[in-house]
Amino acid sequence: MQKAAQDRSAIVRRVAGNVLFQEIGDDIQVNDLVAIAEQLSRDVSPSVAERGKFALKKFQ
Repeated sequence: MQKAAQDRSAIVRRVAGNVLFQEIGDDIQVNDLVAIAEQLSRDVSPSVAERGKFALKKFQ
């Protein structure tokens, strides 16, 4: 998931943002998901950044 969040393609990063919500409750640590959400929230692509910001709100 981290690699997808760092991909050059905004489409791949956007999918990573969508997958954040599917990963909640799985074996991935919440801290790892929050770190990815923070990274996505600062993305240059508005749609990717919006997913990251939304995820951060859900994790609070």
